[in-house]
Amino acid sequence: EVLEKIEGFDEIYFLYFEDADLCWRAQLAGYELKIAPETMIYHKVSASTSILGKPLILRYHMRNALIFNSLNAPWLVKSILIFWSGYILFKNFLKVFLFPSKTPAGEAIIDGILDFYKNHYGKIT
Repeated sequence: EVLEKIEGFDEIYFLYFEDADLCWRAQLAGYELKIAPETMIYHKVSASTSILGKPLILRYHMRNALIFNSLNAPWLVKSILIFWSGYILFKNFLKVFLFPSKTPAGEAIIDGILDFYKNHYGKIT
């Protein structure tokens, strides 16, 4: 019922933040979130993401953090997103040029920010 009413997961994310967005939209639709402490879920760590590699994971995470906040954050947070992402861009440009061993991670974060501003959403191909 909930998934039908809020139209399921938003494919804009593909990976990371889709669960937070789903919960947020469920709350906005009037549903109450609850914790079921008796429920056990076994999560095989990185089963689906280990094949992507760390740089691509960082790229998705950065892009989707920006998407989530641009859609759901309070107006104050939304108003400073461009400055925050500019700071992260600057910091990662420095990382790429000053610390060659961190270049893949820095470039991935830069790409994630650029994906957001270019409206490149969903699965990265």
